[in-house]
Amino acid sequence: MNTRLTGPKVTIMRFRRLLAHGLLLLGTLTLLFPTACRTHSPVRVELSTIDGAIGLKTPVRTLVDREGIPHVYAANREDAAFVLGWFHARDRFLQMDIYRRAGLGRLAEILGPSVVEEDREARTIGLHTSADLAWQVLADDSLEAGIIRSYTKGVNRFLEHASPSELPAFYGENDLVPEPWSEVDCFAVYKKFTAELCFSVDDLLLQLVAEGLGREAADALFPVERDARSPAVRHPIKADEISNLRLGGVPRSLNSPDTRDRMRSGGQESSLLASRADSERLELSEECVEILKRRGSLSNRMVSKSALASNAWAISGNRSRNSRPILCVDSHMGFSQPTLFYTAHLSSPGLGVLGATVPGMPAVLLGHNGFFSWAFSNSQSDVTDFFVETFNPEDPGRYLYRGNWRPVQETEERIRVRGEDDVVFKVRRTHHGPILNELGKGIAVKWWGEVPSSDLVSFLRINSARNLQQFVDALRQYVSPILNFLYADRLGSIAVRTSGWVPRRLNGLGRYPVDGSRGEYEWRVAPVPFEEMPLSVNPPEGYLLAANQRLLSPDSSCPYYFGWQFAPSFRARRIEELLSSSEHLTVRDMVRFQFDNVDLLFRDLIPLLLESFEEWPDEPNARLALRFLQGWNGRVEPHRVEPTIAWEWLEHFNNAVWADEWDRAGLSRQSRGEFSSGGWQPPLDVLVELSLSDPESEWFDNVETVEREDRATVMRQSFLKAVDELTADLGPGMNSWTWGSRNRMVIPDLLKDPKRAQSVEAVPGNRNTVIPGGAGGAVTEGSVYRMVVPLGDVQRARGASPGVQSGVPAGENADQIHERQLRAYLSGDYVPLNYYPFFGDFPADDVSQILAFHPKDKRPLDERFPTPYGNQ
Repeated sequence: MNTRLTGPKVTIMRFRRLLAHGLLLLGTLTLLFPTACRTHSPVRVELSTIDGAIGLKTPVRTLVDREGIPHVYAANREDAAFVLGWFHARDRFLQMDIYRRAGLGRLAEILGPSVVEEDREARTIGLHTSADLAWQVLADDSLEAGIIRSYTKGVNRFLEHASPSELPAFYGENDLVPEPWSEVDCFAVYKKFTAELCFSVDDLLLQLVAEGLGREAADALFPVERDARSPAVRHPIKADEISNLRLGGVPRSLNSPDTRDRMRSGGQESSLLASRADSERLELSEECVEILKRRGSLSNRMVSKSALASNAWAISGNRSRNSRPILCVDSHMGFSQPTLFYTAHLSSPGLGVLGATVPGMPAVLLGHNGFFSWAFSNSQSDVTDFFVETFNPEDPGRYLYRGNWRPVQETEERIRVRGEDDVVFKVRRTHHGPILNELGKGIAVKWWGEVPSSDLVSFLRINSARNLQQFVDALRQYVSPILNFLYADRLGSIAVRTSGWVPRRLNGLGRYPVDGSRGEYEWRVAPVPFEEMPLSVNPPEGYLLAANQRLLSPDSSCPYYFGWQFAPSFRARRIEELLSSSEHLTVRDMVRFQFDNVDLLFRDLIPLLLESFEEWPDEPNARLALRFLQGWNGRVEPHRVEPTIAWEWLEHFNNAVWADEWDRAGLSRQSRGEFSSGGWQPPLDVLVELSLSDPESEWFDNVETVEREDRATVMRQSFLKAVDELTADLGPGMNSWTWGSRNRMVIPDLLKDPKRAQSVEAVPGNRNTVIPGGAGGAVTEGSVYRMVVPLGDVQRARGASPGVQSGVPAGENADQIHERQLRAYLSGDYVPLNYYPFFGDFPADDVSQILAFHPKDKRPLDERFPTPYGNQ
């Protein structure tokens, strides 16, 4: 029979009486917690039973630990997915609903007219269509299809039996009924995640710079070749060479001439050496501005617009104290309530995976499975191109391609808007992709994020893989976004693998919009071959790191072009300094590294600033500010005034170098503090390189003045302006100039309601440090998930995130749990990621809830909690 979930809080004695009819009394409890029963005092545990679960094959028992993490012990993977879906729905359903609707273009149905444009974009770029097709093309009898179906049934099991009080208050307050989950929704969530990570409009920004300053200037200020002192992939090999590696050892011939020759063979002609570059000089200001303005008004739901970053690294045994690898990840995305990731542990025959899931998807995206640990960071690869289409002036429904007029495909989209009439619009598409603008020439976008890909299948296969070869093979179906996957296993190997579909262009680099009518800039049918994608295994340095920096060194043998939008190398270089500092690194060191707040940019530029003052200024605050910087070690800490002075000066200096040319050309400039997030003004590493290598560069000269300014002049002038502004804003006393007085963490509401944002406290770091901070204002993005996994003892794995597991707090300790986890997140005191392969191994003191899930008509006769391998 179907019964609703109940959850009385009881003592161990009450627990025994309650289960007397179904559980063996003391004997069963001793089997569940053999050690705890001997050494610990009674604990309070919430007991719940979910009966008659349609779609569940066998009984499943689950523990929820003191941190709110569910540990699911099932007899098969489908049942484990069912229970994960139930937990996701119980704890995070509103978040799931927002994510799927954002991917399907259906937010306005529940949020009203304010999100119509967000829905319009999702449907224009085809997220809803690609999600639907991704489910359709998945083999019906595959294990992965079964997992996704079972997950969906678990979500719906909770929704069907939840009382109004068990659902998010949002639904009752708005007189809404939650819509059932579908398998397509899982892919919609993933497609939205993909779009926010890799759908880039930087080419349009670069086009505006080229039109305002000239193509040569744009190429110089936004170069393809940038700092590669700490590349993500070192000594690349081909994927088929994994079999040549000694298990847990090093390659037989790492980066040998033979390897380099084979890397060159079979590849496309390098895009950098293509016979025809992006040669058109198209005038597209009106079109670019229209698209950029529309996108600028949209909200990102999962990934912050400027925090597309992460730190991930792995050290091998020869760098660790216990001679076993350690893997670390620090995902940088937008803060929200609740936070993006949800930690879960799934155990069944052939599966024992623990880590970060995203509510709405049945896979662990980063974590460990007892055999190896993995994580990822954005590779920043360029996988989005824009094509300018030529429409027939006599028949706008046709466009020109290689001398022939082709029909434009049109589909009508209808957005249902809560409280208002439906919004109906047409999406026009060429073979390149959808047209994004309405004014002027039509600009079509091509990207592989709309391919009906089975990326979720790759993550599900990673979850149950056992070694490096299986890990890499699991990525064969992976398409998007292009990620750098870090890997470390218990046998001693570490690796990094760039995975996804990277386009091979017939001509050019795809950095600017190109003429779509000539057919000279098409993408080849097949992407960069799977075997040729960057891979490094057991490099001699003993570490690998991926911090969104450049993928390969300039002398790499890989013949393919991956892009130009890599993050400045400050974080990567600092991480390398830390990882190379010792051969006896520990978990404690890894935690310390994740909290490192040294800004290498200031290490490079502050000496130049000090040199620019032949005589120190007479103004007292300016002299004192210089004295502070003179003794500063570059650490960006909340209680210090130096980071405030340095960042204010950097903003003024950066603005002084570029603003005159930008203003004269009529180019918009980014708002305060946003100059390092890409596009409108050159990357900060370009500014640093210019300052170090060419102090007399014409870019330092202000075109609006008669005098000829050089680097030193601009540095002095900008510094004095910065001190004046800080004095005006914060007062003459420098005690109030601390970095923490401005750089304060703010956690936005899931629905983007500013009134419900949570202001937390001052945080360290800035946008160039390993620990991500802000730009001297509200810090709304940063580390949403930290994890450290020692492969020698995964039971010592630790994690932290800025929020409680449950988005719908339940139980008398929910607020305390939230406060404790947030304190841990801010202070560096991570929470344990308990990993016990068997239900009965779990210490009783760590358990807050026990749940038994029973299939319809299949409740065991003895009513004992089953184990994955039969009753214990």
